[in-house]
Amino acid sequence: MANLSEFLRTVNLFGETESGTLRLRQLVAPHAVGCKQMYDAGIVATVLVHKIKVLVTQGCDNIAPSDGIEAHL
Repeated sequence: MANLSEFLRTVNLFGETESGTLRLRQLVAPHAVGCKQMYDAGIVATVLVHKIKVLVTQGCDNIAPSDGIEAHL
């Protein structure tokens, strides 16, 4: 639990919002996507809406380096 408390002190967490959901629809509407792609697109939509420049994730391969997003492990 101490590690979690320290982690939460050093990172910013962003939740899903209505504007993020609208951005997600824009991202996936032109494509046939499965569940995994929808999940990844939801992360990208949240990143774009909140204007996040660096995303720390274990799924770097799933985040295309577009729209100025840097994905790091």
